[in-house]
Amino acid sequence: MKLSACQCLPYSALLDLCRDFCEEQGLMEMTPNPPLICTHGQFKLASLLLLDKLAASGTLIYYSGDFDPEGLSMAERLLLRYPGQAKAWHYTLEDYQLSRSDQVLSPQRLKQLDRVSSPELAPPKEKLLKTGLAGYQEGILSDLWCDVKQSMQGFNTSSV
Repeated sequence: MKLSACQCLPYSALLDLCRDFCEEQGLMEMTPNPPLICTHGQFKLASLLLLDKLAASGTLIYYSGDFDPEGLSMAERLLLRYPGQAKAWHYTLEDYQLSRSDQVLSPQRLKQLDRVSSPELAPPKEKLLKTGLAGYQEGILSDLWCDVKQSMQGFNTSSV
């Protein structure tokens, strides 16, 4: 299938959530037709091509992922690929505290943070290096979902 055009919502969000978690929590039923893209881990070519089309149409892309080297690296990748159009979504120190787990990150994994240089990711990066503990998106899911619902108020999703 060739994607030549996209009909875009005024607000587009990219969530890095596994499908099983979305389905298990019933999130997709909470709001009909939410503007979410679940990439199921590292970005694949198809995901990037879709995001390229969305960015070309002027859509803002809000990325949220885990507070670990891989999650911050994915956020960095989008911030660099779509300057001015990609935003790190809920990557604050407060969000890290809410999402923090007891999962200790190995020194090898923490070393991956050397490649993360975006100023907006500096606070969570430094906190990760200091604590050595991962944070998982599930801990801030209700805040993310509130943002999605609020962005969709007054927008008729049945026409999309």
